[in-house]
Amino acid sequence: MGARTRPPRLRGRWARAYLDGVIVDVTRTRLAEAALRAGEERFRHLAEHATDLICRYSPDGVCLYASPSAVTITGYKPNELIGRSAYDFIHPDDAESSAATHVKVLMADARETVTYRFRRKDGVWIWMQSVIHGTRDGETHALIDLSASARDITERRGENWRRAARPSMRWGTRCRSSKRC
Repeated sequence: MGARTRPPRLRGRWARAYLDGVIVDVTRTRLAEAALRAGEERFRHLAEHATDLICRYSPDGVCLYASPSAVTITGYKPNELIGRSAYDFIHPDDAESSAATHVKVLMADARETVTYRFRRKDGVWIWMQSVIHGTRDGETHALIDLSASARDITERRGENWRRAARPSMRWGTRCRSSKRC
């Protein structure tokens, strides 16, 4: 850094000038800002290319961010989810368990998994599974927001139910045809 100055003139004579100031090394700040920008860019790239639905919610459950995969999974564009409560889309029978999970995340520094039915834009109910955790302030430990990663498990859930039902159905059939039952 260089600067060239000329002394000021006062009443036609050269006068002495003094410069007061503080020089601050901002190298660390600039490096931290660059690292933060790079981290945000990596997160944005992951969120925009993930097959899971990535969302951020306010502590009261209002959507602040939804990844582009929202269209594929739910039929809603991200801007159609932003500003709305997550509970607007959850099946009434699953609202209580979802709210209980929400409270657990609010009260503790925990990562919770919840399974629920979600109403797609076309009106069809699908099974979703979300992993939710809170982001807290490093100093005050106050909750800033909630992050969730959700996926459609409708097909997997249906297959698990069919698989679980098969043995009992076979036993019931065998029992009906056997004289020992």
